[in-house]
Amino acid sequence: MLHDRLDLARWIREFPAAQARQAARDHVLHRHREDPGRYPNQEALERHIRLLSPGGEIVTGPREVALVEQLREEAFSKRPYEGRRLATDVFVFARGEAPRRETTKVGGLPYWPAGRAWPTGANGRALTFIAQLCFADSLDLTGPLPGDLLLVFGDEHAVFGQEVGRLRFEWLPLGVPRLADAQEIPETGLHLLPCHGVVHRTADFPDAGPWFEAYRHGSQLAVIEGTKIGGVAAWIQDEPELPGRYLCSLGSISPNPRHPFPYVNVSTLSEYEDETLMWGDVGTVFVSLDEAGRAFGATQGY
Repeated sequence: MLHDRLDLARWIREFPAAQARQAARDHVLHRHREDPGRYPNQEALERHIRLLSPGGEIVTGPREVALVEQLREEAFSKRPYEGRRLATDVFVFARGEAPRRETTKVGGLPYWPAGRAWPTGANGRALTFIAQLCFADSLDLTGPLPGDLLLVFGDEHAVFGQEVGRLRFEWLPLGVPRLADAQEIPETGLHLLPCHGVVHRTADFPDAGPWFEAYRHGSQLAVIEGTKIGGVAAWIQDEPELPGRYLCSLGSISPNPRHPFPYVNVSTLSEYEDETLMWGDVGTVFVSLDEAGRAFGATQGY
């Protein structure tokens, strides 16, 4: 294994769904006691409790995965699920540089060969290293690939403006003898906070919509939304026309400072962070692979 595996049992102990539900109810009831006129009737009060109760989440840290897995188990225990189950490796993130350069990561030092020409855009300017996905632990999901890592480069228009044509994908094998150091990485003016992936093997349940109708953001319980390999694309809008087959997704990094452990290795944040990867408005890049081994991307946001 190149990636660290998420200790799901630990994070379920840290974030029990029952406790999250009770916290939502206590919060709303406290507000109701302080301001009895805030809710016109019991239905409005219960609606607010449901809004704050655990449901589907865009996955960045361990809390989202722990709650998603608990709610899935809860729903399927009430009504067995017999639809499609498609395995997926979803990544939660640790802040900072990865212990190994070849693992899945955003920002920081890429897995890029020393002395190799740096990717440039149509204007000849150096592109920013945005992220890399390492498939070495996921080949049973993807089958043979053109390389072990897929590196993603782009400029500010690709990231903030969601202009997919400004993204560049590069395949690389494991075992590069010498990697570029920090002095060989060109300065582009676009800085992304480095973080690296911890993997969790789970599944997408694309036919499970009816099982999650009672939950907030039930579609994100059926199909994981975030950075992942395999499974099903969690389209935010209508499915675009992409060549080949769906391969992986690279989601926005949106750690929430209101909850503990926004990253696997960070217990608290005092405020929302700048320079995290944000595709437009909390969007995602969906990557497909054609028969010639070429990667294509489609960006969607909210």
